[in-house]
Amino acid sequence: MKVLYTAFKGKTNSSKILLDQIKSDNKIYLTNSFEASVKELIDKIKSNEYDLIIAFGQAPIERNTIKIETTARGEECLITDYDFKNIKNNLEKKYNVLISNDAGNYLCNNIYYNGLKYIKDNSLKTKMLFIHIPKINNMNNIEDLGDLILLDKKSIRKAVRTYLIRDNKVLVIQYKQKYVGYYNIPGGKIENNESSEQASIREFKEETGIDIIKQHYVGKCMLEFPDRIFDFDVYYVDEYDGKLLDFFDNKTLWVDLEKIQKESKILASIRMIKYIKDNMNLKMFCDDEDNIIKIVDLNKDDKNE
Repeated sequence: MKVLYTAFKGKTNSSKILLDQIKSDNKIYLTNSFEASVKELIDKIKSNEYDLIIAFGQAPIERNTIKIETTARGEECLITDYDFKNIKNNLEKKYNVLISNDAGNYLCNNIYYNGLKYIKDNSLKTKMLFIHIPKINNMNNIEDLGDLILLDKKSIRKAVRTYLIRDNKVLVIQYKQKYVGYYNIPGGKIENNESSEQASIREFKEETGIDIIKQHYVGKCMLEFPDRIFDFDVYYVDEYDGKLLDFFDNKTLWVDLEKIQKESKILASIRMIKYIKDNMNLKMFCDDEDNIIKIVDLNKDDKNE
């Protein structure tokens, strides 16, 4: 879901302070002007395809109370068609929540009305919701509020990748079902009540048929994609036993380290090989094609791929 978050400018404006806390690239600080704020919002909508717009404004309401506005008024009465039940349930964990049909008669109602009207007039699929929050001195833990409202958070999957390299060759799996033909490094999700070391041994056995006798922890590598994040614990196999097996989902094979990087069907874990080193602590930003576009060495400085 692609969400645009908006708030009004102003050093002490609680909506602006809230927007500061929301970790999203899709946000806009609106000018405190009837005409300018509407133009800024419409221009933003025109240049992007948003699933939802959540607009924030400041209101003189009771301490730690949040008002979810259903209605905006202008030449006509416009009502949001967004199902805000999940937002309401999240907010009620820490705040008093009121459902209101009166967004006021100033900037907040104006931006809400014109946003809904533009969506309606242009038959857009975009939804819009306006939320009023109290002045900053009537708010506790505004950071928590930002976390509760953030809807486009990327899912984070804790997992392992286990590298077995010998004589300039790396042991890889090649998928037969999903991602047919793509190469990857053995590994997978860390299950509940399982350490990452245990997950490494289990996943390696399940995907290759090989038993790990000895391995060591190399470090961490986080792969961030446009819609998800993989948080990998990385292991290196020192000693192993057994024969390679083929499975219904994948086959297992040794490939040349240099040649595998030239294959067209490789996932990011394969591209990671040249960066594997002890005590690594990397964050890699990837595109939808599993290309690594930026690397951040958390022990050092940023560098671009």
